[in-house]
Amino acid sequence: MSKVFMPLSVIVPASLCASVAFGKAFITERNGNVLIWQEAELFEDKGGWTVDTQFIMHVGSAYLLSVGLGKPVADAKTTIKIPRKGLYRLWVRCKNWVPEHTPGRFSVIIFGKKSKTEFGTAPTDEWVWQDGGIFELERGDAQIVIHDLTGWYSRCDAILLTTDLAFKPPNETEDVRRLKAELFGEPIPKEMGEFDVVVIGGGVGGSCAALSAARLGCKVALIQDRAVLGGNASSEIRVGIEGATGGGHRNARESGIVEEIREAALQYGSVDSGILALMKREQNITLFLGMRAIEAIMESKGKIAAAKCVDTLTMQPFIVRGKLFIDCSGDGDFAASAGAEFRMGREGRDEYGESMAPEKPDKLTLGSSLLYTARDVGKPTEFVPPPWIYKFPNEASLAHRNHDNFWYGHWWIEYGGTLDTIRDAEKIRDELLRILFGVWDHIKNHCIHSQRARNYDLVWVGHVAGKRESRRFIGDYVLKQSDLENAVLFEDRVAYGGWTIDLHPPLGIFDRGTPSIHKWVPLYSIPFRCLYSRNIENLMFAGRHISASHVAFGSTRLMATIGTMGQAVGTAAYLCLKYNTTPREVGQRHIRELQQLLLKNDAYIIGMRNEDKNDLALTARASASSYLRFETFDGRKVKSAGLHQLDHARAQQFITSSTRLESVYVWLRNELDKPIEVIARLREAKEFGDFSSQVDIATAKTTVMGKGDHWVRFDFGIDVKPNEHYWIWLPPTKGLSWHLADRVPPIGWCRAYRSKGDGEVWNRMPGNYAIDIVPQVTIDWGDALHPSSAINGYARPTEIVKGRWQPNQWCSDPTQPMPQWLELDFGKPTTFNTVHIAFDTDLDVRHRSSLRVPKCVRDYELQWFDGAENQWRTILKVTDNYSRKRVHKFEPVTSTKLRIVVYGTYGDPSARIYEVRVHNEQ
Repeated sequence: MSKVFMPLSVIVPASLCASVAFGKAFITERNGNVLIWQEAELFEDKGGWTVDTQFIMHVGSAYLLSVGLGKPVADAKTTIKIPRKGLYRLWVRCKNWVPEHTPGRFSVIIFGKKSKTEFGTAPTDEWVWQDGGIFELERGDAQIVIHDLTGWYSRCDAILLTTDLAFKPPNETEDVRRLKAELFGEPIPKEMGEFDVVVIGGGVGGSCAALSAARLGCKVALIQDRAVLGGNASSEIRVGIEGATGGGHRNARESGIVEEIREAALQYGSVDSGILALMKREQNITLFLGMRAIEAIMESKGKIAAAKCVDTLTMQPFIVRGKLFIDCSGDGDFAASAGAEFRMGREGRDEYGESMAPEKPDKLTLGSSLLYTARDVGKPTEFVPPPWIYKFPNEASLAHRNHDNFWYGHWWIEYGGTLDTIRDAEKIRDELLRILFGVWDHIKNHCIHSQRARNYDLVWVGHVAGKRESRRFIGDYVLKQSDLENAVLFEDRVAYGGWTIDLHPPLGIFDRGTPSIHKWVPLYSIPFRCLYSRNIENLMFAGRHISASHVAFGSTRLMATIGTMGQAVGTAAYLCLKYNTTPREVGQRHIRELQQLLLKNDAYIIGMRNEDKNDLALTARASASSYLRFETFDGRKVKSAGLHQLDHARAQQFITSSTRLESVYVWLRNELDKPIEVIARLREAKEFGDFSSQVDIATAKTTVMGKGDHWVRFDFGIDVKPNEHYWIWLPPTKGLSWHLADRVPPIGWCRAYRSKGDGEVWNRMPGNYAIDIVPQVTIDWGDALHPSSAINGYARPTEIVKGRWQPNQWCSDPTQPMPQWLELDFGKPTTFNTVHIAFDTDLDVRHRSSLRVPKCVRDYELQWFDGAENQWRTILKVTDNYSRKRVHKFEPVTSTKLRIVVYGTYGDPSARIYEVRVHNEQ
């Protein structure tokens, strides 16, 4: 069980002057005057106010924020000690985030008396102290109340009461820090111990790094500046975990710890809860929630000794010492403070020869986004727009920004690429709020979808922005556009990606063009040299800030891709400790060991197979009760995985197994009451994924009946070449949508779309549209699914040639009943105590939407063969398994054979196993 440490402690300051801390307020005397300082975020009862800790480095501390969506939140209350009776002037540090409209206003009540001043009304959008007037206060306990007036993001940082009626506190953040230190002293840093590995940032990458290092025996500290884990995927921000499958790649979903996180998120209801559950199982992890690493303490110019951190609520400092440091924070403030080399902005086109780069270098970046959730409340709801929002009065004002699915927010609500996304983060967040509510006003009041949205109301709006880009640190290699396009297989590859190169205009939503540019790239490898600092010897990275050009970053920034990097650097940290060396030397001298360790723990490295000399399964002979040889695909039995409007031309590629193509069935939805006529066109493809042909080899017409879902048939009746690729496309057609399919044949199928301005350029995208072809596709597997495939060194399908896959899986004959078994014969008595099994959780699916996947083995048993008694004996039994990777450790067994008996799946008629590893571990 890991230690979970949430500092959130009360500061007990060192006494530099005569001061006493009563409760959470600081009290001191200066020149005979009393000064009482109460941090708003430390109120005993915060009511409906939210503690916002994300800008502590620029504001100076956390603050209270009213997130009421236009309805004032409940009062925040606390009690302070008034040391003596007298007249006190009230000062309140606050912010008017839109000065021309003053949307966030509040009042302060002391001893039941309301301030005459409304706070949050200063004529500037900077943090300032506003004068609240003079109060006559009695000695003793006094209740202070912060009373929200608007529900529109009022914010209060601190309250100061003083008998020095002429005193005026400074406004600048650094001056405020100095004043507080002068009055109440500097808090003494607390030593939190020494660790093997210190991970900064608890997003997907940092979580994977911490888990991988801890499982290999490292003592790990994970420092996370939020109260929850998961980063952009957390419940605070709610961005989906995307990766290589989102780039249209088959069988490419990330395995290893990323797959575990997806499983845990489904099991526990959210990404942050799932990751926390995984963390709590690891005794080698100490988890510091609500703590921010602010500065590297250096042992020498090129080596870090410790991380200086602060409690994000109290600003109490802490020291966390370590041997290796992994910055997974995204912004990389900690790494930058160590002097690690980095850059911000876009390289010029000539620097790396990148066609997607701007002609000249600049400081521009991708912006940040806020998401929202809307719900059908069962009755019409109004949205009365506040005056401070941005206006989007018609469809033209949101050109190129699809918003027909208006209940989950939109990634293109983006802003900040022309600002400094670190220094100006609060301003960017505030502008995003104005944009977001402007978009919601458009949807409710000015949109072609307003009628559909009439019963929808906002139930959640994020106040923590999902950031895309800031620093990028420099390693021994900088990944660039050509590396992705050419799918360079680096010798030191340890991770992979496959999302498109996805770049956004720096102006975000205010750019009148398309909100993103996608360039498809093949599945590509990421070298270890991109994951450590070239000038700080014990510093590694996993995140959007790895060593990559701005263009390459457009693909590597995806969270699932980052997770593969996290597992890689966490594993590399173990090897650094094992050999008492640096990350660079691990890459130069121990890269094969690193790669094999990653494969053993279910990571995927393109083109690499298990070559572990300690894996007893590799030399065994495999047999099974049965295996699959032929398979027929019935496309009309699929389930819908979503809908895409035919607002663009859309295409689906497929492979044939016959010499004729009689018909193609397509699953469409008609939104109109009347029938719609549509024409389908057929083209040839040179290879899998090719949509370059401009020649229709056949056309067919059909009518889609009125409102509802319909399978419609297009009759082509044309001779075709078996085992070759063809594609069908439909033109833009108002009122029609095309269903996506939840599954497709395992070879040769993919989809694309073409925008109006793209000419004949088709954009290949993830997922597949629902079609069925006549004659149906029949796959001759031969011996590809033979039991020996489970010990051939590969734990997932691998592409032999473009679009054609080697399954690397034992799959039992679906016509044979359960139980089915897979047997390994070692040829001689062999002792073993550990078995690894990789099951099929359908890595071809972009998002794992269910914990229990039909293809996954549910119930199974491990058995060993007792030669003396000529019978099989049970090692262990498992029921209700839903995980892809299982590692079973047990008392040593000596036997000539091991058998895995499968009793059931979650629906698939076949037992499926990708990999079995057998070890005798010390």
